[in-house]
Amino acid sequence: MPASYDQDKEKALKSIVFWKGAMIKAFFETDIHDPRKIQENGQVVGNDTMEQMAFVISNAEEGIEKIKKYTDLGIH
Repeated sequence: MPASYDQDKEKALKSIVFWKGAMIKAFFETDIHDPRKIQENGQVVGNDTMEQMAFVISNAEEGIEKIKKYTDLGIH
């Protein structure tokens, strides 16, 4: 899971922008190996999706809240 922390949420998101291509389900169902194509396909992924699918936080409380979702599911 991509993760990023910065007090500025936009900076945190920018630091993991290269993972956008891996946020597309089709990426895992097709035979694409060219990183330029993966990056191109990732342009359709918005920051809201990145925030949901990655561990992007701007403070400790936010991190605790996100981790709690997993521990509540029994993941330790």
